[in-house]
Amino acid sequence: MISESQLKIHAGKILEYKINEETKKVEISYLDRVSKEVKIITASRVLNCSGLEFDFCQIEDPLLNKLLNDGTIKPDSLSLGFEASTEGALIDKNSKTSEVLFTLGPALKGKLWETTAVPEIRNQAYKLAELIKEKSFQKV
Repeated sequence: MISESQLKIHAGKILEYKINEETKKVEISYLDRVSKEVKIITASRVLNCSGLEFDFCQIEDPLLNKLLNDGTIKPDSLSLGFEASTEGALIDKNSKTSEVLFTLGPALKGKLWETTAVPEIRNQAYKLAELIKEKSFQKV
């Protein structure tokens, strides 16, 4: 398809896209990875192969924004998720491990990497439940 010009690959960061109602085509504005220029292309189909957004600082969510701004949580060093213990306890800006805030799954990608499939997440959930159970019995 590439050799027949049916498929063109553009590498960069999508800035905006909109559907032209008259032509039923998509107009995509993106920052080209190589030239660092903003480019606009028109296409009848778009395949976004950028993957999931793991930089939680880029996600517009009031709770996440507040926790990040307060320093209650912080991104991991690779900005792939949150700084956390291997058990999922979140770590704040002062490197203190929380006893009440936990995470699992993709938010631990910077720590555990393979953390997006159900078997890994199920295992994390089991270990986290055991940890929370253990901590709750210690306080009684």
